[in-house]
Amino acid sequence: MTPHSEKISIEELICDATFQEFCLGSNLSSQVYWEEWIQKNSHRASDVKEARDVIYILAAKQGNRSEQLKQLRAGINQSESFKKLITTVAVPGSLPDHPKSSSRTLYRIIGAVAASVLIAITVYMNVPKNEIEAIAAIPPEQETNIQSGLDIRKTSILADGSLITLSKNSSLKFKKNFNASNREVWLIGEAYFDVKPDKKHPFIVHSLNNDIKVLGTVFNIKAYPGENSSETFLIHGRVEVIPHDTRYKSIILSPNQKLITSLITGKSALSNQELQNQVVTISERKQVIEEVKWVRNRLNIENEPLSDIAEKLEDWYGIEIVFQDEEVKNLRYSGLFESETVIKSLEALQLSYPFQFKVEQNRISISSK
Repeated sequence: MTPHSEKISIEELICDATFQEFCLGSNLSSQVYWEEWIQKNSHRASDVKEARDVIYILAAKQGNRSEQLKQLRAGINQSESFKKLITTVAVPGSLPDHPKSSSRTLYRIIGAVAASVLIAITVYMNVPKNEIEAIAAIPPEQETNIQSGLDIRKTSILADGSLITLSKNSSLKFKKNFNASNREVWLIGEAYFDVKPDKKHPFIVHSLNNDIKVLGTVFNIKAYPGENSSETFLIHGRVEVIPHDTRYKSIILSPNQKLITSLITGKSALSNQELQNQVVTISERKQVIEEVKWVRNRLNIENEPLSDIAEKLEDWYGIEIVFQDEEVKNLRYSGLFESETVIKSLEALQLSYPFQFKVEQNRISISSK
């Protein structure tokens, strides 16, 4: 992807295809690129917001993401008044002289382009409302973003009961209205998923090269920006891997199968280039454990109080554990526990002593029964 100047104008942002993809959530590579660009050029935050606002207004409720993008671009390309506006109001690469002129520019842009996309909006008003909302892009103020940063692991429990553990330098985005009937997330990096079963409401993970559709299963995804390959490894259940590139067919994975999606040598990881998909079956248990060793915990406990064990689980899984009463903190345990998730570890401990725990997004609360 060709680097963009830090002096790019609001009008050029609106017309830029990759910026449109970033705003409408239709291309993960564009999202990664523009998030990095915005971080490097934080002084342009207000201009970026104005450009995004225009795109959100013009693309609002115009079908799915690909249709939103198609109609937005058609409207911009067909609007002679918009082209004239760019010519008369802004010099390419220039910044507005002061905030008031920027605001006036914003309103004139909206007015110029809105007329050319009005017909498209009218047509898509007939698309079923639930279909539109299910696949709409996520404006920043409507999303939740979980980031692991430099933490080796960070665990969160989503509203539907699914558990996700992020690896280092990874992030997970989802709509604030994420719930048991609206299960869609966006992953950058690596994560271990233990998805709550629900046949009526599939759980969808959007990653760098593929979308993963599941009903209820355990799997690991590794898809870091800039790397030449991404991996989807299925542990339990069944998943459908849907490539972003429509030239490739969907792939159904069975337990202990791993899909490796690789860029052909010499191609850029941020461009739409040729990909190679390879399904590998991992049959030996040692190899299976190796695939998820970053998240698998082995606890060798010898007469330790539950409070000390909780600290070890906190450190390993990256989630806060609190106690509601002192009595349960002093329960003592001995034994060997191996598990990939903090929930399974606590369930194993429950077999020895009667306590209960409640899970929230970033915290687990333990109390006596």
